[in-house]
Amino acid sequence: MPVTPGHARDLRLDSLRGLLVVFMALDHIASPLRVVTDQSLGFVSSAEGFVFLSGFVAGWIHGRRLLERSFASAFVASARRAAAVYRAHLLTFFGAFVWIALYTLYTREASPALPSLFVAEPFNAAWLGTLLLHQPPLLDILPMYCAFLFVLPWVLRATTRGNGAVVLAVSFAVWAFTQGTPDGISAWGGRITLGTFHPLAWQFPFVAGAVLGAQRAAGATLLRPRGSTLGVALAAATALWFLRHDLWSALLPADQLAHLTSQTTLGVLRLADFALIAYLVANAATVFPSAFHWRPFATVGESALPAFAAQTMIAIVVVTCPELFSATEAGRWVATALMLATVFGVGYVNRWRRNRRIEQALAQLLRAPAPKPPPPDIAHAQ
Repeated sequence: MPVTPGHARDLRLDSLRGLLVVFMALDHIASPLRVVTDQSLGFVSSAEGFVFLSGFVAGWIHGRRLLERSFASAFVASARRAAAVYRAHLLTFFGAFVWIALYTLYTREASPALPSLFVAEPFNAAWLGTLLLHQPPLLDILPMYCAFLFVLPWVLRATTRGNGAVVLAVSFAVWAFTQGTPDGISAWGGRITLGTFHPLAWQFPFVAGAVLGAQRAAGATLLRPRGSTLGVALAAATALWFLRHDLWSALLPADQLAHLTSQTTLGVLRLADFALIAYLVANAATVFPSAFHWRPFATVGESALPAFAAQTMIAIVVVTCPELFSATEAGRWVATALMLATVFGVGYVNRWRRNRRIEQALAQLLRAPAPKPPPPDIAHAQ
């Protein structure tokens, strides 16, 4: 994508991030729209795109700060963002903790759709969750993102010094190592678990995005669309789409195909499919930029963190009550409407609050008394 002049936001990035947040929110519940949102383009979920774009935006913003100010300034800004993500994690984690406790006390039974450790060992769940060591489903992306942000400043410093290829090679080697570990990271009988997404595998799309974002901050041209390359990428992505939707027989046994497309370790075919689709989308957004300006989704993308945290809480409530939200078609549509209202509502409320703060700041500036003129220079007057 071309460099945006000045420090303006890129509406394309906000639109794509917002779209991915909405898709992830719908994928977390039994929504009828999952036929569109859940891996409809191939062996790729919204999570891959969200992690990559998060890395890209973080690399662009903090890379620019590093170049214009210093490494220390970029480190402080990245640490503050990590702290904000950590606070959002604590809010959703303990919100889920309280909800599950109330639900269990009311129904006198534990929901099989929710983390069992919250009920069986609430004290262990609380302190392990605080230390980011217990990440059950639906509560595992924010802790991973928080950890990535602490590594980000060193990734940016190496990239801005011309060592981006080395950073990518090391990150890729770490991802390749995880391909021999088909499961996620867990210990102590499952009490310590780092979630559905293996963090050592999923660091690669984040780091790749951060490297590209830092290069964009430095003024590099990231894409030069070429017809031949686009044709090959489109053909390969189409072939994987056919394979994903069982439109031709797999050349590999089912267990091997499952390993190569694993979401936990970001399997080889899954990573390749994501790279192809990301390349095609990036080229389309470069050639047709106005086609990627979606104001409602951009509003969500501008508030991606609070919107994501809010949808997590709604998803936990929805999966707790399947008889209301998934047993019937009407219930599934009600859950879908509730989720969409939550995500877009958070985005628009945050936008209104930002505009309100700007208006208040301008009003204070206009009400401020004019500065007093400097005293006359007596010597000059003489």
